[in-house]
Amino acid sequence: MKILECYNNLVQVLEEEITVYRHFLDLVRHEFNILVESKLDALIENNKAKDAMITKLKALERIREKRAREMTMALGMISQGMIAGNEPITLLQIAAKLEMAQGDKLRTIHATLELLIKRTKENNAKNEVLVQSALTNIKGALENLKHSLQDKNTYKSEGQVSEGPVAPGRFVSKEA
Repeated sequence: MKILECYNNLVQVLEEEITVYRHFLDLVRHEFNILVESKLDALIENNKAKDAMITKLKALERIREKRAREMTMALGMISQGMIAGNEPITLLQIAAKLEMAQGDKLRTIHATLELLIKRTKENNAKNEVLVQSALTNIKGALENLKHSLQDKNTYKSEGQVSEGPVAPGRFVSKEA
């Protein structure tokens, strides 16, 4: 396979990955608003969309690895001993072997992917903090409710209200 054909195939799959990562980042950013607004149905739909993006990214990653191998073989990088053990050659190593314009394009794609992944991780971490905080609050509220209702009989066996002060946190219904 010619170097130019391998290069174009590699760039094509990398640009597809950029598109999918951008969409994934948008979903992660939108997830924050969904979490703040506590919209369970929207969260479920968002998670389904994120799962679909992850599946697509995994498939694209396999294709990218294949295209990168083809590129390294076309450039003769494998025969030059540039692959040590099972370590794959990076985009930056491939870019260093290409002409200036092609190498610059791969470096730009690499930087874009790196930035998208970094932003996705940051936003995901922010969402995780929000979810953990909400879970802690819910857990605390349930423990308080459980504690306030546990082993404290509100009614005697005869159906009358027990004597003594009512403990704080008791729920009393005025409905008959």
